[in-house]
Amino acid sequence: MEPLANLISGDNLFKYSFTLGIVMVAFSIVYPMNKRHDLELERVKYREQVAFVSLDIELLEKRIHQAEKQNQERERRN
Repeated sequence: MEPLANLISGDNLFKYSFTLGIVMVAFSIVYPMNKRHDLELERVKYREQVAFVSLDIELLEKRIHQAEKQNQERERRN
């Protein structure tokens, strides 16, 4: 029974509480920073995708404009 009594003693309880508190503080600092980093990477990825889509839209608008011009020229010929 002595080992159990040593675990329950106030000194070990204080050490356990202190260690658990340090772990909780460290986790509460590291976890949000890790999540922020992940979100930052996703934001960069989505911005790149938006840039590519914007370029595709511009290219398609130019093609539409060229096709409309060609259509108008064909109608004038007929």
